Amino acid sequence: MEGLLAFFLESTFVGLWIFGWDRLSPRLHLATIWIAAFGSLVSAFFILTANAWMQHPVGFSYNRATHRAELTDFGAVLTNSTVEVAFLHTVTAAFLTTGALVAGIASWQLWNRRDSADAPAFRTAAKAGMWMAVVAGLAVAVSGHSQGVIMTTQQPMKMAAAEALYQTEQPASFSLFTIGTLDGSKEIWSLRVPGLLSFLATGSFNGRVAGIYDLEAQYRHRFGPGDYRPVIPVTYWSYRLMIGLGLLAAIISAVGLWLIRCGRYPGSRWFHRAALAAIALPLLANSFGWIFTEMGRQPWVVWGQLRTSAGVSPTVGAATVLTSMIVFTVIYGALAVVGLYLMHRSAAAGLPLDEPQDAERPPTFVY
Repeated sequence: MEGLLAFFLESTFVGLWIFGWDRLSPRLHLATIWIAAFGSLVSAFFILTANAWMQHPVGFSYNRATHRAELTDFGAVLTNSTVEVAFLHTVTAAFLTTGALVAGIASWQLWNRRDSADAPAFRTAAKAGMWMAVVAGLAVAVSGHSQGVIMTTQQPMKMAAAEALYQTEQPASFSLFTIGTLDGSKEIWSLRVPGLLSFLATGSFNGRVAGIYDLEAQYRHRFGPGDYRPVIPVTYWSYRLMIGLGLLAAIISAVGLWLIRCGRYPGSRWFHRAALAAIALPLLANSFGWIFTEMGRQPWVVWGQLRTSAGVSPTVGAATVLTSMIVFTVIYGALAVVGLYLMHRSAAAGLPLDEPQDAERPPTFVY
């Protein structure tokens, strides 16, 4: 459904948008990019639906004769509680990424063209991007909290690993910084905020959060012998980097809105550099978020149903996997270079050269 519906919707209307300049009416041309954006949301929903089934499988039965999971309720798959919170969290994170991109490029141009008549236009663009980043950042936090509560119910080991919480606590404290053994089996020292983890995981400051040791014992009794812990250091730090980097991007935009209030133009070089660097923060936060999501599910491909060790194909050797990784890395690396070059060229070009004859007086910057 994602490939046949969403992908063709996106690619068709992106093509019309790219090649429709001066060929389509302005309103129709604008509509093509809105339809392409809608297609990307549909695409995200179907992709996240598939991933949500791996996190929390629903709407299926296991056929012991064929040794496979078979779909029994397609509606249950589409309305999986995991995809409901994951979709909102992912989409708001995408808006945060977009806001930081627009704010960063506009701030960079605002500094480089501060004596130009284009400065008011770039100030408007920067302000729009900053507002989007701030509002989306708040939405990411709210949706992330909802996702944390769902995650604690469905995959309690993931939340325990994210906090390096080895012993069950009620109320449970949130770890600001924890030092543990290299194998992630024991906590050595930790700086914690009392009760905060209980709120993040259960919605109550007095909620009970299961620890790694208790959950490990439960899983061994339920699923048989084995190690059911994810890699604790990776899960712990990817969770914090996801939150910290996304929060920092929203804070930089909030500072920017304060600096450009009431028609002001920020004249400090440090802010423009910070806004430009903030473009990368949501991208990194998104990446660490997905590392946390997938690594925290281990050792399961499909949680509670199929272990990662059982998901290894006997017909695909290590050499094939290595070759595929190298080829894909080279191809996508080359595409990344080309994409960044084209984005830089477009961003550096500035506004079209169709200024009115009576150019607006350059603004005064506030230092």
